Amino acid sequence: MTKSPYLNFALNSFLRFLLLAPFNFFIIAFPALITFTLILLVWAVALTLFAASFTLPFWVSQTEFISLTFWSALATFSTSIFSFFASIALGLAIFFISKHFSIYMYNYIRWNLNYIFRHPKAT
Repeated sequence: MTKSPYLNFALNSFLRFLLLAPFNFFIIAFPALITFTLILLVWAVALTLFAASFTLPFWVSQTEFISLTFWSALATFSTSIFSFFASIALGLAIFFISKHFSIYMYNYIRWNLNYIFRHPKAT
């Protein structure tokens, strides 16, 4: 009785999948999840700073607790400008970090699939 090449390929693919599964779960999944969470957190901070840079002058002018003097207006304006530029800088930095993280994860998943579905004759 001869073994079917399709059955041999399916068995080899399944065994390679089982070989990679613990490594992917413990070594890759947890750090990737933590990194993804931190990236989302930094995006949230950047968007909050961006929104605060526009809403701060309106909020201070409507507040009854702060008397609107020259110094408070200057402090509000400078804080608004600083938070605007900080949000832009943080957004650009996290954009490039997100881009390289997603490229890395795409390449790693592609390598996994190539390793799992590699034909036995090619090894």
